[in-house]
Amino acid sequence: NEMAAAFSVEGIQPSPGVFDLQKLQWMNGHYLRQLSGEELYDRLNAFDSKTTDEEYLALPSRVALRNAFDSMPREYVQRALELEQERVKLFSEFANACDFFFVDQPQVSAEAREKWFSQPHTKAVYSFLREALVGLDALSVEECDALVGKCTQELSLEKKAMAIHPIRVALTGRTFGPGLFDLMSLLGASRMRSRLDFCLSIL
Repeated sequence: NEMAAAFSVEGIQPSPGVFDLQKLQWMNGHYLRQLSGEELYDRLNAFDSKTTDEEYLALPSRVALRNAFDSMPREYVQRALELEQERVKLFSEFANACDFFFVDQPQVSAEAREKWFSQPHTKAVYSFLREALVGLDALSVEECDALVGKCTQELSLEKKAMAIHPIRVALTGRTFGPGLFDLMSLLGASRMRSRLDFCLSIL
């Protein structure tokens, strides 16, 4: 009754309100980024287990994510999700964003192949890093940074980016993603060697 009494037609604006899906997704991403790593893991796991969205369930990357929740160490999966947390707006985007963390060998995109496999120094970068990783296991972010720096120096590359970009392609199959040294540290030496071997075999 109070609302009815206070209502006035004169207060209505001539332009109608608009449902802005992009703004809603932006807001969802904002709140998603406020989640702790533990909350993110638990809520995404629950979402993935319960959703009936057929389009999402049909994603090949969703199978990799489900397998990660079911069989990979929680610490590893949670850290992978955290590395992509800044880049996604919806829970349903995590599967595609993170799949390279959860498969034996990520597919290398056509764009990445065309851009970096044709570079004359790429094979030398892969070979250097492959040999440098022999005998290693866990690596800190700082050690990964130093390793790429040494690669740049030893191969007389003009700038570090000339090593960073092709390494990213070998490890993720993409030209974009989270910080290279963070993802290198999380993947570990064994996974990195395997992916470098694959790329060397097709260069």
